[in-house]
Amino acid sequence: MESADEQASPMHLLAWPDSGQRTLWLRLEGLSVNKPLQIKLLNTLGTVVASQKIVNPGNSDIQFQIPDLPVGIYYCTVYQGNVLLGIGSVSLVK
Repeated sequence: MESADEQASPMHLLAWPDSGQRTLWLRLEGLSVNKPLQIKLLNTLGTVVASQKIVNPGNSDIQFQIPDLPVGIYYCTVYQGNVLLGIGSVSLVK
């Protein structure tokens, strides 16, 4: 049986746009392994509209550059290898 210290802690994804900029800020809380991440931004149809690889995510906020996108709701996914670590939604307004 695993102790509480050996169990993987859940990761929480917080995402928010920088108003007036083409930047999305991400905060990954509970990330236990500092390995490369793949971040994808999807529209409501599930189409990837932006993608970025983060080689050394660390424990700070991540700046994710996004193209000029229409107003709407988008979903941000974070993968480490083939493992989905988290998903969050973000509303882009002009």
